[in-house]
Amino acid sequence: MLMLANLLLLLAGVALLLVVVPARPTRGENMMGFHLVVIPIALGMTLALALGIAVAWPAEPVSGWLLGLALPGHLVGLVVLIFACYDRRGAHLAKLAALATGLGAAATIDGHMIAPTVQFVGGGIVAVVGAITYGSMLWWGVVPRLRRFVARRASRGQLDDFQLGLAQQDRERWQRVGADASLEQLLAYTRSYATDVKEQSIARIAAWPELDTAMAALLRSKGAEHALFFITHQYPHNRAGLGAAMAELLDRECAHWEQRARAAARQDFRLDNIMDRLDGGVAVLRDGGAVGASLRRWQQLLASLPHYDKLAREIGKYLRRAG
Repeated sequence: MLMLANLLLLLAGVALLLVVVPARPTRGENMMGFHLVVIPIALGMTLALALGIAVAWPAEPVSGWLLGLALPGHLVGLVVLIFACYDRRGAHLAKLAALATGLGAAATIDGHMIAPTVQFVGGGIVAVVGAITYGSMLWWGVVPRLRRFVARRASRGQLDDFQLGLAQQDRERWQRVGADASLEQLLAYTRSYATDVKEQSIARIAAWPELDTAMAALLRSKGAEHALFFITHQYPHNRAGLGAAMAELLDRECAHWEQRARAAARQDFRLDNIMDRLDGGVAVLRDGGAVGASLRRWQQLLASLPHYDKLAREIGKYLRRAG
């Protein structure tokens, strides 16, 4: 295996010299297909290193397995260095680094024939190239995404100026909502950006006498928009009592869209504003409401339309869970 490692090292090393030494700054369009030359060189040298470490690297003081962890980074780093030799800036430094990387690989594989120190120096060069590559990938690839993630987490729940303005408007309007406000009026504030207004409106709705009956009446009327969101996300108790009214709403909407679908070219047909209906239906279904037949009708409609097969499968999943 050591002979094979040296053969690969010789071939990759000669090719590296032929590519790096005469390198001159060139334009990007002249590098088309150059990766087909560079990547085999880097792969050959990395494979030679892997074989050499497996055969010739001593078990102490640093395990060859640890050095092997640097090989993917060494591979990527060598590719980058070769390309950098053709850049207009730092080309001479990139040449020195690429040649040093090749010498480090040779020392790692055959340095034990000269002195253990030579081999450890070569292994150190391999480890440094790999570590710099990993660090660069981490800094330029992972850290920006991590910063954006942390920023999003920090800003979650915080309102921008426009939302703060809407929250203030809701507070002012809420002061004019009397004790005799209708259920539909209260539902309009359950999605307010003003947390205090939203909590107060939800509390008043939760205390509404015969809430299921009143909410069912809204579902049967044209005031179902805010009611559907409240039923799905904020309803204070079991939704099974809303089953009949929700089934009527789902059937009415499904019949409407079935008629529209028959009259239109199905290939380009799109359903608008249906998710709040389906979410509300699924919420009632999960609480034991009798909406299974209505949701199956929706599932059949969605499965017959292009672009909606995934949504149809999702509804089918909830229907199977409900039995």
